[in-house]
Amino acid sequence: MGVLRCTAKYRKLFGLPDRLEEPAPPVSGLGAWYANTLNVGHGRYLHYMSEKARLSVIVELRHRHTAELRFPQTLAELLRHFGTDARCAEMEAMSLTPLVYGRATDRSVLGSMRDHSQLAKACLRDGEGLWDAMLFLAEAPSGPLDYESPDRVAPRLVENTW
Repeated sequence: MGVLRCTAKYRKLFGLPDRLEEPAPPVSGLGAWYANTLNVGHGRYLHYMSEKARLSVIVELRHRHTAELRFPQTLAELLRHFGTDARCAEMEAMSLTPLVYGRATDRSVLGSMRDHSQLAKACLRDGEGLWDAMLFLAEAPSGPLDYESPDRVAPRLVENTW
C-alpha cells in the first residue's frame, strides 16, 4: 500500500474529498509520497516527491486517468537509472499500489517540493525534457538529507528495504 499525501490542488484535480482519513504508515522504502500539480507555460504536470529521499517524479497530466499508474513506472525507471537492483526497484514501485490518500502535512517536504518545482520549471522552460529535469532534481543536494542528493539516498533506502 502506497501513501499519497495530496495538496489541495491535487485533491481538487482528482475529485478527492477535502477531509481525508489519516493513512497507515507506508510499507515502501521511500516513505509516503507527496503530490501536487505543476504548471509550466502551457504544460501541465503532476509532481510527486518521496518523504524520505526527497526524490521527485514528474509525469504529464495530459492523460490524467493513467497518471497514478505512470508514476510508479517512472519511479522504477529512475531507480534503475541510479543503479538500484532491478528487483528492488520493481518491489518499490509495486508497493505503491493500491494508493491510499492523505492530506499533505509535512512542511519540510512541502518546502522541498516547492524548491524542486521552481527548479523543474526552469529546466522545462529551457527546453529540457521531463527525464532530464528529473535527473537534474535528483542530483541536487538537499538540506533535510544532510546535503546528500536524492539520487544517492533513494537507492540506498530502497535496497535496504527490499
